[in-house]
Amino acid sequence: MSINVEYWGSAFSDRKSLADLYNNIKADAKILKRIISNLPVGSSVRQIATLYNNINAHYVSNYGARVEEIY
Repeated sequence: MSINVEYWGSAFSDRKSLADLYNNIKADAKILKRIISNLPVGSSVRQIATLYNNINAHYVSNYGARVEEIY
Protein backbone atom coordinates (compact mmCIF):
# COMPACT_ATOMS: atom_id res chain seq x y z
CA MET A 1 0.00 0.00 0.00
CA SER A 2 1.30 3.46 -0.76
CA ILE A 3 1.05 5.74 2.28
CA ASN A 4 0.76 9.45 1.61
CA VAL A 5 3.15 10.78 4.27
CA GLU A 6 2.14 14.37 3.53
CA TYR A 7 -1.54 13.52 4.29
CA TRP A 8 -1.03 11.15 7.22
CA GLY A 9 1.85 13.17 8.64
CA SER A 10 3.99 11.36 11.18
CA ALA A 11 1.10 9.14 12.33
CA PHE A 12 2.84 6.17 10.72
CA SER A 13 6.47 7.28 10.89
CA ASP A 14 8.50 9.01 8.23
CA ARG A 15 9.07 8.17 4.57
CA LYS A 16 12.48 6.61 5.25
CA SER A 17 11.16 4.22 7.89
CA LEU A 18 8.21 3.28 5.66
CA ALA A 19 10.70 2.04 3.07
CA ASP A 20 11.30 -0.88 5.45
CA LEU A 21 8.86 -3.65 4.51
CA TYR A 22 7.95 -4.56 8.11
CA ASN A 23 7.22 -0.94 9.09
CA ASN A 24 5.26 -0.38 5.88
CA ILE A 25 3.04 -3.41 6.45
CA LYS A 26 2.41 -2.39 10.09
CA ALA A 27 1.43 1.12 8.97
CA ASP A 28 -0.83 -0.30 6.22
CA ALA A 29 -2.57 -2.51 8.79
CA LYS A 30 -3.15 0.50 11.08
CA ILE A 31 -4.69 2.48 8.23
CA LEU A 32 -6.95 -0.43 7.27
CA LYS A 33 -8.00 -0.87 10.91
CA ARG A 34 -8.96 2.82 11.09
CA ILE A 35 -10.93 2.59 7.85
CA ILE A 36 -12.75 -0.55 8.99
CA SER A 37 -13.64 0.98 12.35
CA ASN A 38 -15.29 3.91 10.55
CA LEU A 39 -17.40 1.84 8.15
CA PRO A 40 -20.90 0.49 8.67
CA VAL A 41 -21.50 -3.18 7.81
CA GLY A 42 -22.12 -3.68 4.11
CA SER A 43 -20.30 -0.54 2.97
CA SER A 44 -19.83 0.08 -0.73
CA VAL A 45 -16.58 0.35 -2.63
CA ARG A 46 -17.18 4.11 -2.91
CA GLN A 47 -17.44 4.47 0.89
CA ILE A 48 -14.29 2.44 1.50
CA ALA A 49 -12.30 4.34 -1.12
CA THR A 50 -13.51 7.67 0.27
CA LEU A 51 -12.20 6.82 3.74
CA TYR A 52 -8.93 5.53 2.27
CA ASN A 53 -8.52 8.93 0.64
CA ASN A 54 -9.74 10.93 3.67
CA ILE A 55 -10.36 9.18 7.00
CA ASN A 56 -12.41 12.17 8.22
CA ALA A 57 -14.85 12.21 5.27
CA HIS A 58 -18.58 12.17 6.07
CA TYR A 59 -19.81 11.97 2.47
CA VAL A 60 -18.67 10.00 -0.55
CA SER A 61 -16.00 11.94 -2.40
CA ASN A 62 -15.31 12.22 -6.11
CA TYR A 63 -12.34 9.93 -5.49
CA GLY A 64 -14.59 7.27 -3.95
CA ALA A 65 -17.03 7.51 -6.85
CA ARG A 66 -14.21 7.21 -9.43
CA VAL A 67 -12.76 4.15 -7.67
CA GLU A 68 -16.17 2.49 -7.71
CA GLU A 69 -16.53 3.16 -11.45
CA ILE A 70 -13.16 1.52 -12.10
CA TYR A 71 -13.98 -1.36 -9.80
